[in-house]
Amino acid sequence: MKILFAAAAALASFGCVSAATAQTAPAIKVFYGDLDLNNPAGMSTLTTRVERAARTLCNDRSSNTDLASRTASINCYRTAIAGAMKQVPVAAPQFASR
Repeated sequence: MKILFAAAAALASFGCVSAATAQTAPAIKVFYGDLDLNNPAGMSTLTTRVERAARTLCNDRSSNTDLASRTASINCYRTAIAGAMKQVPVAAPQFASR
């Protein structure tokens, strides 16, 4: 089963949790074993799943009007997505034969 973890590192990097507790910070498993990541449609679906997981973990303050909280939420969201997408296995480049 192929799984990415979204947001645990992002939460630590933006002060939502301490670095010492980052390993126990909230995280959401994003499954992608059913997707063909060499296909644009598969990558699009994975991106949607990662964005949804990041939104769930980081946008709990979206109704808050406090600018600092809202900024932290946005930064958490962006970092969670970037961190999760770095975990995506990259296929070796395919070169055309001459």
